[in-house]
Amino acid sequence: MGASIPAWVDDDGRLWIDTGHVHPKTGEPIVELLNGHSRGSLSWVRQHHGELRQLGVTKLPDGAEEPRGGR
Repeated sequence: MGASIPAWVDDDGRLWIDTGHVHPKTGEPIVELLNGHSRGSLSWVRQHHGELRQLGVTKLPDGAEEPRGGR
């Protein structure tokens, strides 16, 4: 079975990945842009980059083929 990492997409289509850290005061997940140029709590991202849609990034099991089509 593959592992899943929480992820979000903002209004501009940028991908934010859960860092595994939490904000010390709010307990919210700390997320980071896939390119690493910005990082903050979920509420900070919503305030500065618009609403977020949650998705999940899944690691396929070793040896599994990547899904085709639909892209």
